[in-house]
Amino acid sequence: MDILSTKPIILDNHCYIDIDQSILMKNGLPFSLSRLELRLLQRLAYNLDETVPLLSIYKFMWLSEENIDLHLLYVYINRVRNKIEDHPRKPRFIISVRGTGYMLRSYSSEKS
Repeated sequence: MDILSTKPIILDNHCYIDIDQSILMKNGLPFSLSRLELRLLQRLAYNLDETVPLLSIYKFMWLSEENIDLHLLYVYINRVRNKIEDHPRKPRFIISVRGTGYMLRSYSSEKS
């Protein structure tokens, strides 16, 4: 977790995540994040611009491998997308990788 505590994660010119402050800034406005929303973003940010498997995200968020409920994970993905994305149904930052998991895309990967 030390890597993420050094600086905010810049998603684009108008949106960044500050893990230390547990806050999302979008268009100059702060959005608070729940403990689980923050853990979701932390897990995706550890592998920024790379696909993270569903089970890896789930285990990180709930610290458990028992009674896995992927529907609950999808609920949290949706909540975070609604905060981060301008158009949650057409996400730019939290990308679904069909049959595998999710990826958090950064500003620099969009430019390439």
